[in-house]
Amino acid sequence: MFTRDYTKYSEIFKPVYWGGFKAHCPEITEARNRFVERYDIVRAARTHEPRGLAYICAQLPAVDHVERYQTARGGNVVIVSPYGAAMDAHSGAAEIPDLWEECDKLYSLQACTFVFEYPDVAYLRKIIDDNIALWVASVPFEVSRQYPRQLKAIVRELRNVALDAYATRRIKAELLARISELRIPAACCCGLPV
Repeated sequence: MFTRDYTKYSEIFKPVYWGGFKAHCPEITEARNRFVERYDIVRAARTHEPRGLAYICAQLPAVDHVERYQTARGGNVVIVSPYGAAMDAHSGAAEIPDLWEECDKLYSLQACTFVFEYPDVAYLRKIIDDNIALWVASVPFEVSRQYPRQLKAIVRELRNVALDAYATRRIKAELLARISELRIPAACCCGLPV
């Protein structure tokens, strides 16, 4: 038997990595049942990852074992369960962004699990746009006045990079180099979606 077969919702967990394990842990099984019932999960997401989700996940101190689910209300739920070396990077709930909530362990007793619920892809884009707007507001006035066109182009590229889960490190490095050319203080660069 697989781990999914011990839950009340084996069809929901059939396509996810965890569902194919052979080792059974009653605590995790019960936590998975509560997870489905709490969020009204109807299926594991089978579509490609929505644009912007990688940026949301990258805000966590560690990302591992990402699972996506769809709810009966048409919303989406993402869980991330880092453990081992990835878990060592997580040094406390104070570092967890407001978007994420720590929940019952859903992957392993040695892993924390974080959950993020969102209604649709437009919500992900709004989060990204809000973070970029906060960054723009932190840019010194004299810089924004001196380089308005360059700043506008950088903002457009920031959004594209944040929405592109597959943006290469080279593209991100080039974008950060362009920002530093405008002599924007390093303190203004925190929270950049790169």
